[in-house]
Amino acid sequence: MLDDTLIVKNGTLKILIDDKPINRQINIQKNAKLFHFLIQNLNPTEQISSENIINLQENAYYETFILQTDAQKNNLKTVVNLLEKNSKTFIAGIYLADQKQKISMENIVNHLAENTVSEQQVRGIANDFAQTYFAGLINVAPNIKKVSGTQYHKALMLSKTADVKCIPELAIASEDVKCSHGSTIGMLDENQIFYMQTRGIPLSDAQIILTKAFIFEILNKINDQNVLKNFTQKVETWLIKNMK
Repeated sequence: MLDDTLIVKNGTLKILIDDKPINRQINIQKNAKLFHFLIQNLNPTEQISSENIINLQENAYYETFILQTDAQKNNLKTVVNLLEKNSKTFIAGIYLADQKQKISMENIVNHLAENTVSEQQVRGIANDFAQTYFAGLINVAPNIKKVSGTQYHKALMLSKTADVKCIPELAIASEDVKCSHGSTIGMLDENQIFYMQTRGIPLSDAQIILTKAFIFEILNKINDQNVLKNFTQKVETWLIKNMK
C-alpha cells in the first residue's frame, strides 16, 4: 500500500530528502529531473520494509543516493521504470550493518523504451554477526534498442561471522543493447594495511582509511554539499564505532 504519490512536473528540477523510509510512487514527467536522497534515521530496534516506485517519461532523469544503517531489520526496494525514450537513472546505495542487523537492498530497473540509460553503484559493509542482502536487476523489454545499463556491487566484511549475499541479474530480451553487471565480496587488503603500517600509520587508522576510501567511491558522487556533509557524518560515526 502506498503512503504517498509525488509528481515532478514537466521541465522542473526537484530535490527530495527523506530521513525515514515510506512506500511511495514518483511520476517524473517529460524533461523533469528529481534528485532523491534517503539517509535513514531510525530506532535501532525498528523493523522496516519500504518500496519506492519511480516512473520516468521522455527525457526525464532520476538520481538517488541511499544510506541504510539504522534499524534491527531494514528492507528497501527501489523500482525504476524507464517508460519513454531518453529517460535516465542513477542509483547509488550504501549499506552499513553491524551487531545482529539484517539489511536488504533491492534495485530493479525496467528499460521499457529505446535510448534509455541506467547505472547502479552499491557499496556495503558488514561487521559482527550482521546479515546483508543485495539484489539488483536490469530488465530490458523485447524489441527495445539502444539501451545502456550497468550495475556494480562491492561489499566489505569486517568480521568472519558476518554474512553477505548478493544476486546481480540481467534479463535482456532484445538486441543492440550494452548491459553489464558485477559483484565482489571480500575483506580489507592485508598488503595495503601492511604497507601503511610500514609508513607509521597505526593498524586501526589504516583500516579506517581504507574503509572510508571504499565508501567514498559513492559519497564523492553527491553534488549537494549539505547532503554530502550529512552522509559523511553518518558514515564516519559508524566507522569509528566499528573500527576503534
